[in-house]
Amino acid sequence: MKKLLNFRYPFYTFLALLFGSVVARSLYAGDVESIVIVCVCFLFAIVTSVCYKKILPLCLIIVFFFIGNGWYFLGESQFLGKEYYGENVVVGRVCDVSFVQTSSYSSLILENVSINGESAGNVRVFIYGDASSISVGDKVSFESELEREESYTLGVFNLTSYRNGVHYTASAGVNQITVVEGDMKIDEAFRLNVKNALLSSMSEENAYIAYAVLFGDKTMIDDNTYEIYRSSGIIHILTVSGLHVAFLAGAIYFFLKLLKANKYVIFGVLSVVLLCYCYLCSFSPSVVRATIMAIVLCLSSIARRPYDNLNSLAIAGFIIILFSPLSAVDVGFLMSFCSVLCIFLFTEPLTKCLSFVMPKSIASAMAVSLSAQIGILPFTSSFFSTFNFLSVFANIIILPFFSVVFPLLFVFAFLSSFMSFLNGVFIIFDYCFVFINSIASFFASTSLQIPLKPFSLSVSMFIILLLFSLSGFLVVKPFTRLLIASILSFCLAFSIILPSLFKSNFSSISFVESYSGQMVVLTSKNGDCLYWGDDYYYQRFSSLNQNFEVDFYLGDDISLSQKQDWKSYGAKYFLTTVDNNEDDEIVLSDLPMQVGDFSASFVKNCFLIEFDNLKVLIAQENVSQANLIDLLNEQNCDIIYLGDFVLQSKIDNCDFVICNQKQEFSNYDLSNEGNFLINLETYRLGRLD
Repeated sequence: MKKLLNFRYPFYTFLALLFGSVVARSLYAGDVESIVIVCVCFLFAIVTSVCYKKILPLCLIIVFFFIGNGWYFLGESQFLGKEYYGENVVVGRVCDVSFVQTSSYSSLILENVSINGESAGNVRVFIYGDASSISVGDKVSFESELEREESYTLGVFNLTSYRNGVHYTASAGVNQITVVEGDMKIDEAFRLNVKNALLSSMSEENAYIAYAVLFGDKTMIDDNTYEIYRSSGIIHILTVSGLHVAFLAGAIYFFLKLLKANKYVIFGVLSVVLLCYCYLCSFSPSVVRATIMAIVLCLSSIARRPYDNLNSLAIAGFIIILFSPLSAVDVGFLMSFCSVLCIFLFTEPLTKCLSFVMPKSIASAMAVSLSAQIGILPFTSSFFSTFNFLSVFANIIILPFFSVVFPLLFVFAFLSSFMSFLNGVFIIFDYCFVFINSIASFFASTSLQIPLKPFSLSVSMFIILLLFSLSGFLVVKPFTRLLIASILSFCLAFSIILPSLFKSNFSSISFVESYSGQMVVLTSKNGDCLYWGDDYYYQRFSSLNQNFEVDFYLGDDISLSQKQDWKSYGAKYFLTTVDNNEDDEIVLSDLPMQVGDFSASFVKNCFLIEFDNLKVLIAQENVSQANLIDLLNEQNCDIIYLGDFVLQSKIDNCDFVICNQKQEFSNYDLSNEGNFLINLETYRLGRLD
């Protein structure tokens, strides 16, 4: 096996651990695709080990795979908090993670929380009203119902909640909250001082970009600016990662070498600075990974041992997952890991290929950028992103410039927190980001972009294996390499085509609810899809249902921005109660309007929809009890969705009465059942978690 795979014990055992953690949830839920993939991987490992008489590596891979399974479920059990019902007394300290203020509400996170006197995990609270007087460090108390955070919503890991340690979500009016002034921690005060220093001399837009570049906090960046950076392929400079750590470590190393510092001093200074930077960045997985790898590199130099980049990557991965088990399914960690892995695997061969047509320095830079883009492709596709073919050139222009800007920005940000007279220097950085923004805007406006749809687990796996077969870490003859790559290419094509070959449509209705909003999706036998609710869930629901596309969007008063978003998702017509004289809008009334397979009307503040011999009623929040009862007496509905509306009497002529919270006269509540889909041919419920 050593000759075939260039086997490294730390690296391959970590891959087994990571793979075991990633597939654990779907594997033990009986997902057929996951079971087949695991069986195929084990079969390959067994055959290879037997042929090369390497039993110890096989045993280690199997053991660490199952350790990964157990470690995942251990992490999930730690993440899920205790269930609380009714009104609860919440007391906690405001931390600056995700502290967001808008004109109508503030969203903040409480740490050091107690619920009804019991110690609990962090709480995200939405405060309605003017909460500008509340500051980081303040201690707040209030009474509210609590919604427990689940590890997954619609098949997508709740990354933000996990990273911030948020176990519950609550809401309260500003008048319901008692505030006691408190003090900031060192890192909070430092970040606030830096933010104020940036805002004092830079435009607001560039100040928030610079703040994101320094600490990875993108919450204050304008949506349009964020989209420009994403479309141009340079969004990674806003997410603190190995790129930032490498530039910072390189600058420190260069400076210490000028001072003729020995390797022990270099190791000590680098370690302290990078660990402090991890602390300031709230120990983001990508920063921790890069920091550990940098420290391992320094240690190998001190010990005069060869540095192995793959083993170094594995050591960083082991440490992160040891302290944060669910990081194995954290898309940020996986993107960081895979991009670095692909840089290690493909930079050298790509540089050799590109050197035939361009100077080696440019070829090397382009190879690094291409390798990183290849590594994150399966993950960016899950965000319904686009791939810009010119992003490589954008990175070639921006990254050399950024390698100088970032270390200097970090140094002056640090100094300005103690010496405010240096704030004027940030005017220079304002012009630097004007240049970066102009380059990003140019490349974002190009037409050489293709939309990406989520990859299934099998597609992602075959892409990774295909790329690995082309790297130098597979030690085989050229003909054998070509044969393996051809087989994997065929498997990749088959895994892409297979879902469409076995696509089966049936009448269904799906329900999803949380603090962020709610949605109802109706799908007919012919595949027509009508969507009502918050568009926040569209991408998550689509990633769970690979063939899902919206045909019709149902709403009350549909804004222009909503319409543009839904048109990009495939919506052809918009069913609304407000006449805006738009050609693509169908204004609903008491009389049913036929749209595709759906017949829809708006009666007594309720949407009434008929399709496939079924009748569904969606109640608006402002419907009255009397109107609802009258309507139900007139209409025999198969399914009624009440949302947050409280029903005061039982409905006898309906099999499914569904609401968001537990009610006396409902059949199903989403707070108890979770998000689910009803197959309207078999009337079986399937969970959408």
